[in-house]
Amino acid sequence: MKLKIERKIKDLRIGFCNVNYNPLKKPTKRHLAIAEEMIDKTLDIVLWQEAFVSSKKVDQLFEKSGYIKLSKKRIKFNKFGLVAFVKQELHTLVSNKEYTKFDKQGNFYTLQASNHIANKGFQTIFFKDLNLAIINIHTSATHRIKNPENKTLISQHNQLTKYLKELCDKGYRILAMGDFNMPDKAKFSLQSYLEKGFVDITKDILYTFKKKLRKWDLIETRDRVFIFKEHLITCKNMQTLDFISKKYSDHQGLIVHINI
Repeated sequence: MKLKIERKIKDLRIGFCNVNYNPLKKPTKRHLAIAEEMIDKTLDIVLWQEAFVSSKKVDQLFEKSGYIKLSKKRIKFNKFGLVAFVKQELHTLVSNKEYTKFDKQGNFYTLQASNHIANKGFQTIFFKDLNLAIINIHTSATHRIKNPENKTLISQHNQLTKYLKELCDKGYRILAMGDFNMPDKAKFSLQSYLEKGFVDITKDILYTFKKKLRKWDLIETRDRVFIFKEHLITCKNMQTLDFISKKYSDHQGLIVHINI
């Protein structure tokens, strides 16, 4: 077992996806399909965004496949819709978990109103003896807001980059990933990470999902992975999982294979 954990320390395969919780589109059936495909990739850690309501069938599937679920429940809902599934042998190294709500949740009179109900934020998983923190992130979307540099996103990205930099200053190596909802025109959000020394390791494989919402502007949703450039984390390879054409979600899945 010690040798197996040692391999995990040096070599991690992490997958994540915004699973698109839409109660009108049979979320349990879609989420089971996403879970099966991600489990089949023999991932060490699976991170989901927008998994607001737990499915017993999904949880049982991950459990049977050797994963332990990490989430924080509010009545029947997962806090911020953020869930992690960690392989049992790696779970023994988890020392702590944090759930942080973004201070600003958007304009209540736009499609961001749902953020006031579900709340957006990030989940941090700390791994003892590794000085490693993995952050599962979901920021607000900018639907119906023509100006991509809106105050909500600016505030959330500033809060997040400040938090990530504080972790780095404490000696943690970080891997920040999830649905950052960065419109392509919003240079402010990406620049806020680059200026603080972070590297976008998804830039060479980045896909853009485009969707026309009635008369509003074209929206570009981005899923990203950031690391701090001074830290010895090497990305061996990345791949996408085509969940859009299969109608499992309105996002692709993304797998990152790293050495730490």
